[in-house]
Amino acid sequence: MIPLIRKGTSIKFEPSELKLNDYNAVIVASPVWIGTMPPPIQEFLRRYSIMRSVIVTTSIRSMKTERIENIVEKISGIKPLLCMNVRDTIIKDPVKIRGAIKDFIERFKAAVGGSST
Repeated sequence: MIPLIRKGTSIKFEPSELKLNDYNAVIVASPVWIGTMPPPIQEFLRRYSIMRSVIVTTSIRSMKTERIENIVEKISGIKPLLCMNVRDTIIKDPVKIRGAIKDFIERFKAAVGGSST
């Protein structure tokens, strides 16, 4: 338990365990740092390596999704269900980002079995 104190009031906070097995897939969004994923994302992927993951990265440079898949598989031991890299030029363009989101949703539905809920 972690006690939180504010204006003389003690509040007990008990962090809950993540129950990722309750989900068909977990979406992990991350920037790319120096050609790889940041250490906190790597630790998450190692810790929850049994989950089915969908990886979304953002980067300034073009990065092939196969490279991202290889990085994730090396870290977690499991190939992700879906991988997508969104470049900064797409993020800055409203039409392109809408198209990228629509494409991602369709690919996500196909990867996890088509359910939209």
